Amino acid sequence: MPIRIYDIAKKLGIESKEVVAKAKELGIAAPYPSSALDKITGEFLELELAKSLPPPPPPVTPPSQRLFKPEEHLLPPPLPVPQQGPTPVQANIQPAKGSGIAIRVTSTEIQSVLKRILSGEIPFVFEVSQDEGSHPLRARLVPEASPPSISMRPKLEPAPRAELDEHTKRIFIGAYYYASSVSKDGWVNLAEFGSTLKKQDPTFQAQDFGEKTLGGLVRRVGIFDFKTDGNTPAVYYIRLKQQAPVILADSLPTAPHDAAQPRSHATGKVHNVKLAFGFIAPDDGSENAFFHATEVVGCTIFDLRPGDPVEYDAGKNEQGPCAWKVRRVGSTPS
Repeated sequence: MPIRIYDIAKKLGIESKEVVAKAKELGIAAPYPSSALDKITGEFLELELAKSLPPPPPPVTPPSQRLFKPEEHLLPPPLPVPQQGPTPVQANIQPAKGSGIAIRVTSTEIQSVLKRILSGEIPFVFEVSQDEGSHPLRARLVPEASPPSISMRPKLEPAPRAELDEHTKRIFIGAYYYASSVSKDGWVNLAEFGSTLKKQDPTFQAQDFGEKTLGGLVRRVGIFDFKTDGNTPAVYYIRLKQQAPVILADSLPTAPHDAAQPRSHATGKVHNVKLAFGFIAPDDGSENAFFHATEVVGCTIFDLRPGDPVEYDAGKNEQGPCAWKVRRVGSTPS
């Protein structure tokens, strides 16, 4: 239903020309008192006009119809009149957080009386009745609950940044090669990389190296490139840098208990390859020998295939036949 300019003027108690002038100021096409506006534009114009008008005086209720009837014995004692004259009371009424109305008053006398009311020294009760004789609704003033205190927790110092040894870097490279086996461009999802890392070493934790996240630790290694998919939240991908060094197994120190075992040179063929270990079928027909990924020399365990001829140092430990310094020889069978 259209709203006329003179309807707005009549509702606000002002002249139509004032409404026309305000409409022109706001860029609203309404040059005449009879000009019609749509509902939204008319309400907007009325709201802007109301902002510049003084608030209407509060209605005066006759004493016989007042619902609030304070009792004489509940009233506070009269306030002392200061020598310099009465202090003006300035009240600022505004919506409070949530539901209700907040009244802000700048008066030391009222604050003093309010403190006495809240402390229980002066009884103060609101009683509101809908009809004469009906049960009144009573309300008391209570102090506002203070905000809960925030306990200051001691700041935890980060774990020391442990050094990354060559063995850890090799595990990183091995996990990358395994996870990138299904990648077309070499980029590996960081989450998949972490899962592969856990398969190789279930006890691995980035926090053990002083980093909060795996991404921070991978960046610290310095042999991977990073990128994101541009979404929110971002998905991170890593790729081994082309100039990253290849860490070979023969550069790693041999464990003392392994060095004490007697060894002999042997040859055989790769029988089976897993994520971080494999087995060799010796050419002499003896029992298959176990080897760890860190004992592969000249390439990585991910470059070995079943049937590849290899040479190695044969020996035994408490688990059975083992192979050290496994090196692929000749060409890979087709």
